[in-house]
Amino acid sequence: MERESNSVLILPGEPLGDFGVLFGSRQQDNVAVRARISSDSRGRRLPAFSIGLNGRSGYRLRVNAAARAVQLLKGDRVYSEANFEWVPNTWIWLDLKIEKTDDKLWVITGKTWIENSLEPGYATVRIEDNKIPAKGRASVWGTPYSGKAIHFDDLSIYVKSVDK
Repeated sequence: MERESNSVLILPGEPLGDFGVLFGSRQQDNVAVRARISSDSRGRRLPAFSIGLNGRSGYRLRVNAAARAVQLLKGDRVYSEANFEWVPNTWIWLDLKIEKTDDKLWVITGKTWIENSLEPGYATVRIEDNKIPAKGRASVWGTPYSGKAIHFDDLSIYVKSVDK
């Protein structure tokens, strides 16, 4: 589908549910995913959308517009949260990384920012995990609570090479 003369992936506003798309190769660590996402509101009903790593049950960086928050989840559990003011009909950038720091520790960071503003030089949310991440694909997710479509664009995966 096209938006503003640009090809984008569109999640329709109906039916209501949590829908996702997996893409890219299966990665475990030292990987990042980035995308920009846009949607609209309807009255007090607001969307939620996210990007993810390590497959369906892996880590997700979610913008929960109704809670005015960006959240870092593993599976369905929120592990870290920060304030974030979502703006309707505006592109929001999301960036999620998993880095292996030593044999038994992975650092997962996420950041969000509004298009045409400066990308933060720091993580908005961060956790450490001592469990080996599952190998899995990157993903984008959306829940159109507002009944309005969610647009996904500029999906990309970055793999960091590690010298041994």
